[in-house]
Amino acid sequence: MCDQLLKFLSGEKNIRECSAEELKELPIDFFLKYVDSSTLLHIWGLLPVEHRQEFELQIKLPCFIHYNRPDWRTHVDGPPSSQKTCTFCIKAFAN
Repeated sequence: MCDQLLKFLSGEKNIRECSAEELKELPIDFFLKYVDSSTLLHIWGLLPVEHRQEFELQIKLPCFIHYNRPDWRTHVDGPPSSQKTCTFCIKAFAN
């Protein structure tokens, strides 16, 4: 597992090109600290079920519910923010 982490952290290997078996070896903390929301969405189906059931990892996924809705006057450039940083999601999680 340590070799896999070093390959990703050094930039030697792209996480988007990994197989499900390679992703299975990585600890959940790696995804929480080093993987952005769009990359996480790309590899979501390959992650082990235990990782996908983890709430902290689920809220790191992009928020498409509150992103550039046509009925709102706000427009956000770039990719959607994660649910963890989405203002509206934060309010919903607080309730």
